[in-house]
Amino acid sequence: SLCIFDFDKTDNNIFLKNSSKIKNLILAKNNLTTEFLIKHFHFNLFTFLEILDLSQNILDSIPEESLNFNRGLKNLNLSHNFIKLISTNLLVIYNDLSFNKIETIRNNKEKTFVYLVLSYKNNQLNKFDFSFLEHEGSLEYLDLSFNSIKTIFGFNNEFNSGLIHLNMRQNYLEILPNNLLINFIDLQRSNRSKLDLSSNRLELLEKFCLRNLFNLLYLNLSNNNLSFLDEHLFKDTNRLVQLDLSQNNFKFIRNLTLS
Repeated sequence: SLCIFDFDKTDNNIFLKNSSKIKNLILAKNNLTTEFLIKHFHFNLFTFLEILDLSQNILDSIPEESLNFNRGLKNLNLSHNFIKLISTNLLVIYNDLSFNKIETIRNNKEKTFVYLVLSYKNNQLNKFDFSFLEHEGSLEYLDLSFNSIKTIFGFNNEFNSGLIHLNMRQNYLEILPNNLLINFIDLQRSNRSKLDLSSNRLELLEKFCLRNLFNLLYLNLSNNNLSFLDEHLFKDTNRLVQLDLSQNNFKFIRNLTLS
């Protein structure tokens, strides 16, 4: 059977009116536009909605005003769309923005977010501002892999983050500076912390770039341009169980201090 909804006629919003108990709404692989969602789709009628899948549509931006109505929304999948610009305003736990066209992220420093997992995988970012972590104490997993990030900034001593897993695989980083991870407190404390910097253009790891990461378990530096490691680089990585240095430019590796 075929059911057609004309969203220009309010009398035909039967589906929406009878959907208040829906928890999981899958709208993937359609041709939905941002304009359509804002104008016609009444998300406020989905009182118990927890999971919303809008992946593989043709969205060019995030209809934040339509989505932020629901404080119970936990999982939002916006992957495989055409989103270019976003602001970090969405109050969801799992936010998948992978495989879009994102070039710019506008941080709203006045909001407190509740992300646990945030993915910007496979976008068009060339820089990333970590200062949004100042207002994001819940974030555990951040995926920035497969972008074109050359510059990272926004680190300071004034806030603590709960980040456990940072994935920056396949970017254009050349230097890992001292105190890079100074705000990633749970990379220091967690028993499952991971840092993936593989497939970048890293030539230099500054002496104290891994300082205080006492509980870092997995570190991937493979497929870079490293030829030298400071002998004290791993001094504080007391619990490191996996270190990948494959596919670099080492001719020799001197004695390293592994506590």
